[in-house]
Amino acid sequence: MAFALVILSIGSLLCGYFLKDAFVGIGSTFWGNSIYKLDSHSIGLDFEFIPLSVKNTPLIFSLVGIFLGITLNIFLNTRKFFTVTTNKKVIIGYPQFFTPVI
Repeated sequence: MAFALVILSIGSLLCGYFLKDAFVGIGSTFWGNSIYKLDSHSIGLDFEFIPLSVKNTPLIFSLVGIFLGITLNIFLNTRKFFTVTTNKKVIIGYPQFFTPVI
């Protein structure tokens, strides 16, 4: 089942990459008059020429989030580290939190 989904996702990505200009490229007549916009609100051309760093910002944040999530998962799932940290910070430090201050 997973193999079929991988094949379909690869095909979807390739078709989207190669046919993007046919649907939303500059001067494309695919949509015809189905989407109407006023000439005074026509800033669509400006979005085609924004810097590549701005276009790739969501991708970069997604990859950093995935990396941090996997790293945190591996880091916290080591049973010995998690047990030692819990014992030192929570269980041993718990009575010190409630001691009266004179």
